[in-house]
Amino acid sequence: MARGARNRSERRPAADTPSSTSDSPELQPLGRFAAKYWLPLILLVMMGALALRASDLKADPHLDQREGLVWSFGPYTDEGLDSYSARNMVLYGSWRVDDLFPLVVYPLVNYLMVLVFKLLGMGFVQVKLLSLLASVGSVFVMYLLVKDDAGPVAGLLAGLVFATCFPLTMYGRLGLVEPVQILFLLLTGLCYVRGLRRPLLMGVAGLLAASAILLVKASAAFIAPALVVALIWEILAVRKDRAAVRSMLHGIGWGLAGVAGAIAIWLAIVFLPHRADYVQYVLRHSLESPAGHPRGIVAYLLNTFTVGYWTGLVPRLPWVAAIGFITLPVLSAGRRPALRFLNLWLILALLMLGYMNYRPDRYELVLLPTCVAGLAVALARIIEAGVLLPKLRPTIVKTGLYAIWLWVLVTQLALYTHGFWGKLQPRTDPGLLFLTLVLSAAASIVCYAVARIVRHGVIVRHLAIRLTIAIILLTLVVRFDLVQFSRWFRARTHVMVESGADLDRSLPKDAVLAGNWAPALLIGSKRRAVAVTDWANADDPVGRFGATHLVTVANGFDIKLFSRLYPELIERALVFRRYDVNGTPLLVCELPKRSEQPPTSKPDR
Repeated sequence: MARGARNRSERRPAADTPSSTSDSPELQPLGRFAAKYWLPLILLVMMGALALRASDLKADPHLDQREGLVWSFGPYTDEGLDSYSARNMVLYGSWRVDDLFPLVVYPLVNYLMVLVFKLLGMGFVQVKLLSLLASVGSVFVMYLLVKDDAGPVAGLLAGLVFATCFPLTMYGRLGLVEPVQILFLLLTGLCYVRGLRRPLLMGVAGLLAASAILLVKASAAFIAPALVVALIWEILAVRKDRAAVRSMLHGIGWGLAGVAGAIAIWLAIVFLPHRADYVQYVLRHSLESPAGHPRGIVAYLLNTFTVGYWTGLVPRLPWVAAIGFITLPVLSAGRRPALRFLNLWLILALLMLGYMNYRPDRYELVLLPTCVAGLAVALARIIEAGVLLPKLRPTIVKTGLYAIWLWVLVTQLALYTHGFWGKLQPRTDPGLLFLTLVLSAAASIVCYAVARIVRHGVIVRHLAIRLTIAIILLTLVVRFDLVQFSRWFRARTHVMVESGADLDRSLPKDAVLAGNWAPALLIGSKRRAVAVTDWANADDPVGRFGATHLVTVANGFDIKLFSRLYPELIERALVFRRYDVNGTPLLVCELPKRSEQPPTSKPDR
């Protein structure tokens, strides 16, 4: 009994945490209301998330390259590429029919998509259902994870901001892997935090973390060091309590068992039956990636500090990105395992993304839940305790670490403002990094001085003022997201659905459509679609698969490849169909029949 009391006392929030402020007489009704009606409230938020994500699923993805949410046609093509193995299994009874074999890197998604296709049929809507459910489910898990550290008000705010977040909403409408990856990472965090008290749940956390890496998407690998550092941190925090240390070590044992279980599943369904293909994929997409990796520390730092800048992701959610990024490391201090886990998630995901030269915005989505949590907890602290500036205990070391943290933010601000409106004009990348480091150091020194002067923080006592500040900030965030969604929804198109149906009706019975767009266009058809990429099926697709038609965007990779492989063939090809995708022509070319083709030698790769 004494040990249980001691453990509970150790996990009691600090005096300035939202949970501890609920004893205030004027705030008790709000806290009790959020705690008592949390289930209908979060279900209402989830219904809103479902409405945003499920409205007209036949509509095309958001693709306005001028506004920058995406800078490639990946949202159009990758639905068909990610689920390519599932389509092959349903149509031909085999996971692999050519070089493209996504089962080895996305096994869980392809297994589940087979189930969806067999139950509901294949089509543009069906391919999106898994991501949609994962994205809506993440709202609920987000609530639970944040609530464990910061109370139900913060949890509800986190769920609401996640539900309306425009990038998360738009990618939750697409049949891609990333929404499932985010769900697994959030579930890992939830089971880890609760596993600190119930060791058996740590086994579930280990299973989910390893599954996120091995069975969902390998880019979730950053979660492994995040968990290791978080566990070491927790052990050091309770090192004087032998019972707590034993309990934590017990949980670590369960966690390792969960990891072993995920590895066993992966060995059984991926590595052992498809070892050569898996190794080839790993080498092709990491060590031998044509996009390459940063060379040198300067290139790596600049690549890391500009995450979300080149893709235009940050301007889509400036309030979430700025407030969440600034506040999360401060909020994660103390005995707050959930926020600490999310902070480590953000740090290590940033470091991983910085190593990638090819980094579309769908890869960067993994950062957003952490910033959402930081914003939500900051708003909850304003509502419940009126905390505009928390009570801090600054030190030189903490100030130095925060200067490094602000270095990322200051670098992005310098880029967005074109060198702070021309006042900062370095001629080299090292010069830019040096100047922004100086500015971030100056900003952190100012923060240190303010914290030393205002020792007890800045607290707003009047509830009306607190609510006004929080409502204004929340309105800015949610309205910004909903305006973007409304603008897209009013101008939405249905090119993919209409083009796919037109092609299915128009193509001859024995037609074989080749190209990067082929699987996506024919996702609802039983016709043969051969995916052609720069690393799959690029070696004589006509001779190997009998391709009769080629689909390509104007001046795209596909037409360049076929022009190099079959110059005479392309000269005599006819435009069979022409579609317009966001102002870009999408051409379906009819290739001359095999008997009409001049002999061609097998080209070099």
